[in-house]
Amino acid sequence: MTSTSLSKGSAPIPRESGFDLEEEALSPPILAFNGVHGATGRYALEGVTLETLLESFKGRSGRRRSGGRGVAHGVDPNDLSSAGWAVVFPLDGDPAVRNAVEPLLRHRARQVDNERRFRIFEGEDGLLPGESKGEFLARHGAGPGAVEPETVPYYLLLVGGPEEVPWEFQYQLDSQYAVGRLAFDSPWDYEAYAESQVAVETGIPCRGRKAAFLAPCNPDDRATELSNQWLVSPLQETLAGTESWQIEARLGAEADKVAYGRYFGGDATPALLFTAGHGLCYGSGDPLQRSFQGALLCQDWPGPKAWRQAIPEEHFFACSDVASRADVRGLIAFFFACYGAGTPRFDDFDRTVRRRRSVIAPKAMVSRLAQRLLAHPAGSASAVIGHVERAWSYSFLWRSRAHVGVFESTLKGLLNGWTVGMAMEYFSYRLADLGSELLHALENPESETQRMEILQLWAAHHDARNYVVLGDPAVRLAVRESPTDG
Repeated sequence: MTSTSLSKGSAPIPRESGFDLEEEALSPPILAFNGVHGATGRYALEGVTLETLLESFKGRSGRRRSGGRGVAHGVDPNDLSSAGWAVVFPLDGDPAVRNAVEPLLRHRARQVDNERRFRIFEGEDGLLPGESKGEFLARHGAGPGAVEPETVPYYLLLVGGPEEVPWEFQYQLDSQYAVGRLAFDSPWDYEAYAESQVAVETGIPCRGRKAAFLAPCNPDDRATELSNQWLVSPLQETLAGTESWQIEARLGAEADKVAYGRYFGGDATPALLFTAGHGLCYGSGDPLQRSFQGALLCQDWPGPKAWRQAIPEEHFFACSDVASRADVRGLIAFFFACYGAGTPRFDDFDRTVRRRRSVIAPKAMVSRLAQRLLAHPAGSASAVIGHVERAWSYSFLWRSRAHVGVFESTLKGLLNGWTVGMAMEYFSYRLADLGSELLHALENPESETQRMEILQLWAAHHDARNYVVLGDPAVRLAVRESPTDG
């Protein structure tokens, strides 16, 4: 097996590592999910068989999202005056929320400085109940293909929770546009984000040029072992040579809850923070679900063999752990974790595999940790990138090799001053490629090799679809000239 440089985002997994993707996938449990049930201490999903997954694909090939966005020729996607910016409210959106985000709207209007490329979709022009991406765009004169900013701008900020503006609408729209979402429980939180972001972009840059990685490697835990060794370590090594940036990593034993507190608003807070590990989940209606769903499990958790009971707060980092005095202004955080961005009302996996729609939450919701960061009273984070529903190891393991190129390119784009929406285009490209391969493979699932191909494609495609941006997609890192400038 030939080796490819880690700097190119791909590395072979040697046999001596004890892990072979194809060999493990052939025997249950097939997939490693980054989620632990907070009430039991057990994995959120233990694994499913190949036969069960393949059964679910019959007749469903036309229901997968494709992706791969791009702007029309001559449009600069990293320049708001060229690419345009718009906000989308639901039809019956709260007027108080509309007023709360007004400072951000005025700021973006000044940046775009072109009334044909700055839009406010509200009232009858906003998102109608049950409306799909295609129906919404058609009403406004847009269709498939390259984005034409004077029809519908490239940057789209959705305002409202996933019950008003469904996750599915964001997934679909994100395949073509740079999309982000603001979703809070009160108008004051929307106002806090809007005013803080304007202050971050118009004031003195608030963060040093530092990026950091936090990744526990819990005992006897395959998922964090894989993400630590084959996702975070290669990323950290590749980005270590980035000019004018300080790169830090707290992996394994160093990624305890104390470290999380330091990097989430404490004395070690970077401009860009990437975490990888388990996200907590709870049963629908559990009184802890709303507060702790998607909370980040730290190194303090002793692992699945030593701990088979409810997960105590000492083992994870949640919204309540972001101190009121924390300084997260301008932070962009990326969570590789189950439910790190949010939770749908219905389980995507059960709906796909078992042909029924199991309720996993009383209503679709955004992670409380993300909301806390984005509406912090002392100044908000700029964006949180995360996963809705379960996160899969197929996101970075592919055909017996580790592939981190999509993550690497996204992070490098952010370090180079790209907007978060533009940097996330790499996930859309991956999604489009996987969707094309999946449709082709579904036509003839005959041999065992072809059947395994379908499994891998489906898992990777499902995973890529559910990465979303919380916050304005037009934000970028607001950093000083050097890592130590104060």
